Amino acid sequence: MEYNEKVYEFSEIPRLTPAQEKSPFASFYYSPVEKPVPEVMRCIGEQQLPVGSALNFSDIERVFRPEGDSLENGWCILPDGTGYSYVVTEMPEVTPAIEQWWNQWIMDPDYDYLNYRIWMPGLHISHGMPLVENMGWGVSQIQMLQPLFPPQLNLSAPPQILDDRFLGAIGTSGCSNILDRPEEKEYTILISCIKRFGQGVKVQTIGYMGVKWENGHLVKMHDADPGKLRLFITHNAYEFRRKALLAPKLYQMATALPNCGLNPNVKPPVKL
Repeated sequence: MEYNEKVYEFSEIPRLTPAQEKSPFASFYYSPVEKPVPEVMRCIGEQQLPVGSALNFSDIERVFRPEGDSLENGWCILPDGTGYSYVVTEMPEVTPAIEQWWNQWIMDPDYDYLNYRIWMPGLHISHGMPLVENMGWGVSQIQMLQPLFPPQLNLSAPPQILDDRFLGAIGTSGCSNILDRPEEKEYTILISCIKRFGQGVKVQTIGYMGVKWENGHLVKMHDADPGKLRLFITHNAYEFRRKALLAPKLYQMATALPNCGLNPNVKPPVKL
């Protein structure tokens, strides 16, 4: 398997099309992508977390409680051969209102999915179904197989035990394949827990590689590739750091435009 960590230098991103260049948001696409904070950068290197620091999927409810703050950034191969990753990103300027707006804005198909491309230039290609992204092991189609919230995961903790900063969670079980090697399938589960952080939010991102959620059960599909797992957490770390810095600026511009920058009826073709 060939890996390309250099894609996270964002030095050779594709130019926008003439139609995309007309977008009022086009300049954001070319704005530099900053690295995650040093603490996170140290944890996405080659050194694995101790297996005992990983959050077992059966204990996933812990992240929604106050003790979720004790989880460690990093990644590791679990005893059964599957993979685990965790990274937390603080977004002090992304208010809950901006968070809600962002989830609509990135799905807007205006300007040939430019909105989603701005988030990770050269790596986010299409927010259609399936998604098209480059994680560092090739341009891949990512099919979301099943949402995990609700009702697959039972948030059974009484309300007084749940973290009072808890705002919500997004979880999906997915499968990806490289466009030029469709027989190579990669199964992942990705869960984002969103909590208040001062006036903004923070996102706790938990990933599992080599598994899928099927008929109410976690099913192992394959062993996790350590190289892919490192790139998986790297992608998540860069993705949410970029959002932390970019979303407030985009929100300020979009809310001044007609329809808040959302044009849900415009659906031009997606060009890969």
